[in-house]
Amino acid sequence: MAKMIQVPYKSDIVIPIETAQAVQENRQTSISLQALGLLVNLLSYPSTWELHKTELYKRYGKNKEESVKSAWNDLIAANYIIEFKYRSGKKWEYVYYFRKVPFSPEEKAEILDIAKNEYGEIWGLDFQVLKMETRKSRGNQKPLKKQDPLLNTNINNKNYIDDDKRTSPSEEVSSSHNNEAINLIISNFREATKNDLSDRSFKAIVRKVIDKYNQGKVSSFRDYLATSLANKINELELRRTKIKAKEQLRKHSQERIQERKLYLEEQPIKTNVPFYNWLEG
Repeated sequence: MAKMIQVPYKSDIVIPIETAQAVQENRQTSISLQALGLLVNLLSYPSTWELHKTELYKRYGKNKEESVKSAWNDLIAANYIIEFKYRSGKKWEYVYYFRKVPFSPEEKAEILDIAKNEYGEIWGLDFQVLKMETRKSRGNQKPLKKQDPLLNTNINNKNYIDDDKRTSPSEEVSSSHNNEAINLIISNFREATKNDLSDRSFKAIVRKVIDKYNQGKVSSFRDYLATSLANKINELELRRTKIKAKEQLRKHSQERIQERKLYLEEQPIKTNVPFYNWLEG
């Protein structure tokens, strides 16, 4: 399994001039036209789109696998894409971050540092252990978690199945406004689910969603909460359906038992039937 994570840079798909002109020979880190086309194509899909890298090799009718790989490697070399893998049990899990402007060395280092803390040892796809060091001291800098859209909990950052809208890093939301918006979402969802979930179940789900949101693992609080609530309601409905089915089966079985009992009780005692001494051992 692999996740490809788009890191929003603006609220629309407009490509910055520096990216559009990165194909020119005079650029410090130039990329091919194919690489630019691949990046634009990746950015054109909503952040809810779940992509596996191997899909790209079959997605483009006029390009063979090698040309797609070459374009992909161009984007990695120019820091438009960050990729790594980690072990999950006996399997490799793959993670890809991409953005419409290159990641800085500091951003890349911070992303890999956080990934290492979350997943343990991480590797490049060539099995090289990834260790990022920067020449600049970050001691006097604000933590990247507070300023980079990848790590800011108020901005879309990961391509989970419940991700939704793209938010510009410049569209910062104050804590009070954010809390007010979250409380409004929760209140509306509670009203909509009052006939489906108990207060206890609803509060338990909200606590889990808020916890993940505060950890930066959720890109869209509203969509993640809606998904979690919908999953819980579906789980309860399935449980109720199973209970109802078991009850109906039990009731039907009791009825059948009673019918068989009455049938046997109504049978006359015949004398012309084969006789066996059933009481003998």
